[in-house]
Amino acid sequence: MKRSALFFRVLEVPVDALSIFAAAFLAYKLRVQPELFGGVLRFPLSEIAPLPDFLRLIAGFIPILIAIFALAGLYNVKQSRRGFDLFAGLFLGIATGVALIVGYLFFTNQTLSSRLVVGYFWIFSIVIVMLARILLLALERFLYRYGVGVRSVVIIGTNGTAAALVKEILADRSLGMRLKGLIRSRAGVSNANLKGIPIIGKLEDLKEILHSRAIDELLVAEPQLPKTTNVNLL
Repeated sequence: MKRSALFFRVLEVPVDALSIFAAAFLAYKLRVQPELFGGVLRFPLSEIAPLPDFLRLIAGFIPILIAIFALAGLYNVKQSRRGFDLFAGLFLGIATGVALIVGYLFFTNQTLSSRLVVGYFWIFSIVIVMLARILLLALERFLYRYGVGVRSVVIIGTNGTAAALVKEILADRSLGMRLKGLIRSRAGVSNANLKGIPIIGKLEDLKEILHSRAIDELLVAEPQLPKTTNVNLL
């Protein structure tokens, strides 16, 4: 993995922590001072702990939430979760964390906050963490334009699937891939369909190619590779 990609995966941890803390602050403010948000969500407020006490409670649970995110695969260094997959992971992770907070308040007989502020915290956490992740992804893809974090890729196969991969990689720079060439496994499509990307060797030469070139990732476009070859690739 590229150092820049690893940097972004590690950066997600403090960004998530700060996002959760910000969500707690906004949830408290919305509950105590709804006029700051237009006064739309105004409900009777009987008792609520001071803001510092509430934030200390949430700060104590942030490491637990981060651990839940990690168990849900949200910090996978090999394949970062995106889109609905990310949203589902955040939703379940934060729901689990909120359930733990509610359970803690119940079993310790504490009245640090109203149930409504906990509900606000759940919603704000999902929204803010999701937005922060989107901004990180946008920054990562922006840096791809300057070659930062771009992965050197070789495609195994020269068939129609390989041609489609070549077209997609060349058309979408946000993928962060630099195509170094293709490896021929059997008779394939014409070079015209491969957009001028060179064929740098045969499948038998794969080991030598990997040793002589700086390759970060292999994309297998050939579905009929020998079983032993697939095992070696893994």
